[in-house]
Amino acid sequence: MAQLGYLKGKAKKIINFLNDAIVITSFIYIYFLAGSLAFAETQSNWVFSTEWISYQKKNSSYHEQGQQVNLYLGTNEIVQIPETLNNKPVLRIGGSIGYSFVWNIFNRYQTNTNVRHVIVPTNTKVIGSGAFKNCSSLTNISLSTNVLKIEEEAFSMCQNLSSVKLLGVTEINAYAFSFCSKLKSVEFGTNLFILNDSAFAGCLSLTNINLPKGLGEIGIRAFSGCKSLKIISFPDTLRIIYDSAFAGCTSLTNITLPNSLVNMSGYAFQGCTNLTTINLASGLTSIGDNWFLDIGSLKNILLPDSVSYIGSGAFAGCSGLTSFKLPDKLTKVSPDTFVSCINITNLIFGTNISTIDTSAFAGCIKLNNPQLPNRLTKIGNRAFSDCRSISSLNLPPNLVVIGDEVFSGCTNLKTITIPDSVTTIGNSAFANCSSLTSILIPDSVTNIGVNAFGGCKKITKIVVDTNNERYADIDGVLFDKTKKTILHFPRNHTNTSYKIPDGVTNIASHAFEECTNISNLIVPASATNIGGYAFNKNSNLSSVYFCGNPPAYTGDPFLGSPDFMLYYLKGSRGWGPTFAGRPTALLRPPGITSPGTATGSRGTFFSTVS
Repeated sequence: MAQLGYLKGKAKKIINFLNDAIVITSFIYIYFLAGSLAFAETQSNWVFSTEWISYQKKNSSYHEQGQQVNLYLGTNEIVQIPETLNNKPVLRIGGSIGYSFVWNIFNRYQTNTNVRHVIVPTNTKVIGSGAFKNCSSLTNISLSTNVLKIEEEAFSMCQNLSSVKLLGVTEINAYAFSFCSKLKSVEFGTNLFILNDSAFAGCLSLTNINLPKGLGEIGIRAFSGCKSLKIISFPDTLRIIYDSAFAGCTSLTNITLPNSLVNMSGYAFQGCTNLTTINLASGLTSIGDNWFLDIGSLKNILLPDSVSYIGSGAFAGCSGLTSFKLPDKLTKVSPDTFVSCINITNLIFGTNISTIDTSAFAGCIKLNNPQLPNRLTKIGNRAFSDCRSISSLNLPPNLVVIGDEVFSGCTNLKTITIPDSVTTIGNSAFANCSSLTSILIPDSVTNIGVNAFGGCKKITKIVVDTNNERYADIDGVLFDKTKKTILHFPRNHTNTSYKIPDGVTNIASHAFEECTNISNLIVPASATNIGGYAFNKNSNLSSVYFCGNPPAYTGDPFLGSPDFMLYYLKGSRGWGPTFAGRPTALLRPPGITSPGTATGSRGTFFSTVS
């Protein structure tokens, strides 16, 4: 019993403590309410304050003193905000008092959660930040044409708001109507010129947007996630559409962009999975970087003849495109313009294009034998890499530069004609063109990059014009003009055993890479240097015979090739038990001082080498 009495006493103390806590909490609540509204007054059911109100009309800014409504204390479902309070016009609904924000004038303090219809005074200029945020019962808002500015989140998450008229509004700020999931209709007036970030993001029921003349910019994610949006009408004053402005608008099937547009950021229509047609207004002169990036559903777009510039990545990843015509005023195809357009088969170039830049058509795996324009002088790095359906190309007569990896991975390319205007063939320019059988190097070529023909497993010969001043060939093997450097041994060369000619001092990097036909190789005494990966991945190479002293080498010249013995002649100097990680042995029988007929531990070899 004593214990029970003790427990009752403790319980009473706890209850008294909680009552005191409630009183203290109420005091704190009232204190902060008073603090937030330190300069506020009360008239009838309205808490308000006198503030300076800022707004814009086109390019002019205005500041005006008037009343700001901060809180409604009534319980009506239909609320008409008074025209004046304390004999001063109500210019602003909600927003800030000093440095504090008043979010939602109806239910910040749970005074009224059932308001359905609000009538805003005719003098009101500004709907403040969060003024009606999360008014979940609000279905109608009556705004006069004098309302000029809708601030951040003013109507955000008003989930039952179905329509709104913004006939006088000049400025709609970030998230103003975001996530109003039942908002179906928005009517804009002719004064709107600012539409900020995420203004209507997540308005799932919005179907039709008619943007007014005078609007210059559409902010980041302004209409993103508006899944029911089917029709957008753009004004001819629109200059900029920012990132992801219409991302995820999955009901869009076609749009028409105005000729006033000068910049559209990447991903503007990302995730618009049913957008198949884009119409560009006549008179449009420029398409900016990444304008239509990754619109995989896009099938139809016709560029007007007025277009003279297309930016980098403009159509990258547009996997629905099957054909495309570039206008005659275009002089350059920018980097990545059509990269990974995996279904494009037919491409028509404008007549004035002189440059195709880096990766412009890389990964267009179905592109079929495009006819390149005659004025083309430069093809940039990787421009047509991995275009696996190209089987034949006639390069135009004015072409000067074939960049690095331009045709690398074009596995179906069988024939290509290099004109005598070309001076440069870049590194790996034709690497892994596995169907190419031969190459003719014209007399104009002065620079051939490293591994230019690497991985061309069917190529049997490289023929160099005899008038070329920098390069030469011997039996289809590529050398420099002095024939002191062997540059490239064709992968499918007919010889299975090969003797590098006397006088060669340098074996270039990758020179014999992946030459799987070769089993035996003689290196002359004149050789003093072996470049990196010179004999890389020679899967059938079984022996290499050196006729002189060990040459210098870079990296691992035999990387990826099987283990085999390196042989050297008696009388040569500097040989140890290994060379470049491979075991070495003296060639038997002794007394051989120069290539000829010889019998070594692997049988007669030199006499079989041509």
